[in-house]
Amino acid sequence: MKIAVIWSLTAMIASVCSESLRVSGCSSTSSLPCECSAGTDYWESVTTEVIGASAEDVGNLINDFFNCGWLGAVPYKTKGQDNTVGAIRTSQFETLIGEYDVSEKLIEYEIESDGSFIQRFEQLSSTIPLKYHTGNGSFSGYWVTLQGKYIFEAETLVVWSIYACETGHARNFALFHEGALKNATSILQAQNKLKGITVGPVSAQNFTT
Repeated sequence: MKIAVIWSLTAMIASVCSESLRVSGCSSTSSLPCECSAGTDYWESVTTEVIGASAEDVGNLINDFFNCGWLGAVPYKTKGQDNTVGAIRTSQFETLIGEYDVSEKLIEYEIESDGSFIQRFEQLSSTIPLKYHTGNGSFSGYWVTLQGKYIFEAETLVVWSIYACETGHARNFALFHEGALKNATSILQAQNKLKGITVGPVSAQNFTT
């Protein structure tokens, strides 16, 4: 079964990271790869994991926009109603070039009857560009999809992808996402909710740091 799961993960990564021939300005609805603003570059990353727990249990932990302690970064300010399109959270993130306050806006939130879910959010447009403390670059938009898909009763496929416009490589998305998913898996284990097979996390991204 592990071979089949690994093959599925590989196929999913190839699908998410495949480059389109169309290029447009970057937004939540743009085709990929998209064209970033001057002075920034386009980056993309995807991390996947099969978590050996039900989609409902996985979603109850990681599919909450405001209550996201499993990430390792809890928002210190929120606006709007949790898990509702338009909600905004502001958190402090550590990057390779220092700490930054980042505001994110929820743009899609759905839960299916089998427990599968999708959450999409983006850097708040009013904070673009978020200039580097050094003055030599900026975070100029990023767009994130966090998706959990029911596979079996005790296996859920999590796919966490991001594309971004940044100057240089201030963040290693794969390292952060893998660490957060490992933490989520540990929390589920401590709650005695891991009943199936866990494989991963594994990542693919088009840059190295």
